[in-house]
Amino acid sequence: MEKDFINGTFLTLVEQHRIKEAADFCKRVCEEAPSPEFKCIALRNLSELHFFHTGDAVAARQANLDGLAILDANMDLVFHSTHVSEKTMKRIYSDLCEQFRAMAISFDEYEEYAHKARAVRQMNDTERRGLKAVADMRARDIPWKEDMFLRIGDYFQHQAFGQAASILSLILVYNRQLRINADDMNTHSLPGYAGAVFNLVAGHMNASRSKRWIIDENNLSFIIARAQEVVAECGESRTADPAVIESQQRVLADCAGELADRANAPGTPMANPTPGEIDADFPRRMSELTNIKLSMDDGTGSPQSGSQKRQNASQNGTQQQKQPLGCLIIALIINLAGVGFLWYWAYGVGDTIWYKTALAVASSLILFFWLIAIVGMRKQQK
Repeated sequence: MEKDFINGTFLTLVEQHRIKEAADFCKRVCEEAPSPEFKCIALRNLSELHFFHTGDAVAARQANLDGLAILDANMDLVFHSTHVSEKTMKRIYSDLCEQFRAMAISFDEYEEYAHKARAVRQMNDTERRGLKAVADMRARDIPWKEDMFLRIGDYFQHQAFGQAASILSLILVYNRQLRINADDMNTHSLPGYAGAVFNLVAGHMNASRSKRWIIDENNLSFIIARAQEVVAECGESRTADPAVIESQQRVLADCAGELADRANAPGTPMANPTPGEIDADFPRRMSELTNIKLSMDDGTGSPQSGSQKRQNASQNGTQQQKQPLGCLIIALIINLAGVGFLWYWAYGVGDTIWYKTALAVASSLILFFWLIAIVGMRKQQK
């Protein structure tokens, strides 16, 4: 179990929606890690925590940059580590590049970090398609912010409020670099950000209450506090309407009030490990990490990386496309067989009554199997 301490403890805290504790744990590993490889693992986890669970892409980007700075300064940590397997360190480097690329605020950043990952692995088809799409956007003079807004819409559609809040936080913090106009700021970005943060915190609370856990206000209040800072800083932008900023601050204040009310509701304590157990065991676990060869190659005890999530999503999408295609091919074969039978029966027998009967039956079969194929495609798309 020692080799799973960093990722195992982190994943347990996240699954229990103890978000502040998870962030503090990652920071403590960074401060006390016995080797830089373990610090990079913690920074990778911290980046994913902020992007998916706190809606703070600015902090997530910084964690990525810190991890990559350590590894770029000494690539022997990737290829010749004495504490972590080479395959695991390559994955950590790749994840840091891909996570930063997902939070890029320009064409140049996206392309730079897409190519940067090639230091440890070959470029995959998804990345090639992404670079091609980016090149096409450049050629058509489509601003980078349009891609960000499209992704935000997709995140909202799938109720991925953490990711939506993260990208919106980048739009608000880097509004000048992204050339966010008044309509984008006041109609979409500010209301969208406050709404995403509200839903993100509500999701954490609902998940805890569904298991009858006591909601620790400290584990979630920092998410709201950070959002309030981001919205307040937008007041310095000439495109932000003070009335809109005030209204969105009220939304976040309502969110804080809802958290305070629900945090006082009765329930059962969170599952193990308790904060005291983590603190008591931390020094021993960290010192013992130097005595093992850490490997996450089997995926046990480690959080699913951003690259794995996107790769799995891509594979699932491919499978979903293959299944409806199979339904259509089967339907086409049945259609051809039905038509062939129709022509054989009609011209072989030559009876007008039988001809009409055969026509009706064959047509019904064709319609029936096409309907099955279409329904199958719709279910797979959903």
